[in-house]
Amino acid sequence: MSNDSDSPENNSYKEYFDQLVHLTNNLQSLTNIQELSDFISELELVLDEISSFVYYKFFRQVEDQSELEVIGELGPDELSIDRDMYNWSISHNEPSLIPANIESDDTIQSYILIPIISNNNPFGVICLWVDYEGDEFNIFRSLALKLVGKEVSSCLSVMELTQEIKEQKNVVESIITSVPNSLIAIDLKNKITNINSNAAILFNVKNEEAIGQDLFNSFPDTITNIIKSLNIAAENEGGVAETEFEYELSETNKFYLGITSSVIVNEAGKKLGFVIIFRDLSLGREVAKLRELDSMKNDFVSLVSHELRTPLASIISYSEVMLTPGMIDSKEESDEFLNIIHDEGKRLARLINDILDLSKSESGKMEYIFAEQDINPIASQCIKSSKSLSEKKSIELREEFATDLPEVSCDMDRIIQVYLNILSNAIKFTPDGGLIIIYSRKINKENKDWIQIEVKDNGCGIASSDFDRVFNKFEQVESVESHSSGTGLGMPICKNIVEQGHGGKMYLQSEVKVGTSMFFELPL
Repeated sequence: MSNDSDSPENNSYKEYFDQLVHLTNNLQSLTNIQELSDFISELELVLDEISSFVYYKFFRQVEDQSELEVIGELGPDELSIDRDMYNWSISHNEPSLIPANIESDDTIQSYILIPIISNNNPFGVICLWVDYEGDEFNIFRSLALKLVGKEVSSCLSVMELTQEIKEQKNVVESIITSVPNSLIAIDLKNKITNINSNAAILFNVKNEEAIGQDLFNSFPDTITNIIKSLNIAAENEGGVAETEFEYELSETNKFYLGITSSVIVNEAGKKLGFVIIFRDLSLGREVAKLRELDSMKNDFVSLVSHELRTPLASIISYSEVMLTPGMIDSKEESDEFLNIIHDEGKRLARLINDILDLSKSESGKMEYIFAEQDINPIASQCIKSSKSLSEKKSIELREEFATDLPEVSCDMDRIIQVYLNILSNAIKFTPDGGLIIIYSRKINKENKDWIQIEVKDNGCGIASSDFDRVFNKFEQVESVESHSSGTGLGMPICKNIVEQGHGGKMYLQSEVKVGTSMFFELPL
């Protein structure tokens, strides 16, 4: 009994099958080719192996053009197909053998048309001119060319998709590069998938070296700890979380960063990673600070104008009365008016001196005359000068001076100015019948000896949030119990005298409704 598997017909089909497997392997290698020209060159070899073509051309219809474009060819220029044949092949969507009648070449017997459809859109038609007719267009060639058409369509689809992805990637990378902020993207394993040049500069890394690195092993803990917390918050709070913090590149280079973490998800909602954006807030804060400063300066100008106008108005008003015949009835009334004019003149002089002192201290032109001084007699002199103010409110001024204090190098007139300003403020904000104690002592701080002066009152006190404002030259701190007039220049000028002029320190301690201690310290 004969074995059918060894029949000539089965052997022929087996040979065809083996050739198809070989062809498929060759075609699959084309999917790795990215450039269309290289793809077509490889395709020619495959087509020749299958069809033994005499001539070959790959036509493509270009949008808005009536002529067919040739993107691959092997044959005379005059060989072509018309638009009707092209459209018929596309609509037929199968490899087809058509008899040919070419006067210039009687060896050509037929056309083989292979339609190429990419992503359900017509891409082109491959035309093979062959020297045989229908009998030799067997099942192997038909299946093989159909396979070529499908594989070419698939390859072109992959190439088009690859090109589209590449273009989209370029667009995304261009966007990332042009973003003025620093940006880092990481996957779910915390590997860096993208980092723009701003982020690379900020964290002193190279873009290409950072890609693929573990973010949490490559960046400072001060940053990564915040990012970890933000990523957790972003997952739990709708996909986005942000914060601000002061980032220290070095001891002399600190700035505020705003950090935003956003969860990256695909169209299906699957989480892919995080994108972290860093924004330098320093400029914005500086602008806000300048605007605030400008506003405070406007308020200051308004306040100074008011303070200048008030004594001037009093001086002009009382002097006009005195200059008008018959308006003064007695020497006592005349003396009273003269005292008012004198006091208002002194007040005006103090204000002008304050403004001049501020200008000098700001420009670094304030002059100092240093000499070795005993600080206690200076304090006693200032206390005596302030008695008239304290007695009006029955406030006790008590001395608690350390004995045998060493002399300190200072400008006596400027230190008196500091004393009087501090005492004036203490009296102003201490209730009637209160107590102000003036201490002097020697202290050692930071391995250095200092003379420390403390003026302690039991007045209304200052909230801790307002401590810095006390020394701000454009602000006044309003007492919780008292609203006193003044420009608020005294304390900023005093701080400048102590710290810039004498290399000392000036600060305060206070508690609302308990009292305030104002300190200034001079180095020995």
